[in-house]
Amino acid sequence: MLKINWKSLLLLTAVVLSGALVLVSGMLATVRLPLLGWTGVAPLVILVAITLVFSRFTVPVTNVDGSSESNKSVADAFIFSP
Repeated sequence: MLKINWKSLLLLTAVVLSGALVLVSGMLATVRLPLLGWTGVAPLVILVAITLVFSRFTVPVTNVDGSSESNKSVADAFIFSP
């Protein structure tokens, strides 16, 4: 017989419902934004487009010890720079 852990199921349900509520609320808030202007959807679209374009370009990054090197995208440098 299948034994159900009701506490885990209740916690999972609460997390899923609260996450869905936050997601729907965020989508509604985004849809209500004006199209143009500093608080609009157009700057968001422009930033996403710039990120997609610059993610193709990579630069070599050397570790602190100077021995290992990896390639990071320019978009990562813009996002993670202090």
